[in-house]
Amino acid sequence: MNRLPIKDPEESVVIEFDFSAEAASVSSPLVVASIEYSGPDDADPAPMAVLSGVPQVLGASVLQRVQGGIAGTDYGLRCLAITEAGDALVASAVLPVREKP
Repeated sequence: MNRLPIKDPEESVVIEFDFSAEAASVSSPLVVASIEYSGPDDADPAPMAVLSGVPQVLGASVLQRVQGGIAGTDYGLRCLAITEAGDALVASAVLPVREKP
């Protein structure tokens, strides 16, 4: 699983799921977020809230804006996309949320 750069809870950034090794283009993206790891007192009751807006397709890449999150939590992000041949592909990543100094 790909580990993304650390994101501060105050930041809003766009992440990319790159399917170019498997397809020239993709469509119909679906991104879901779950808890990969959290401290014992920091459980996020709504991990999907880190996703902001709908995913966008740019050729063989899916772009998703992420925001907020609880510091100390690693979010598991999973992206499903359909190729021009009709194949379903999945890419996943871990988004660590930490307060930056």
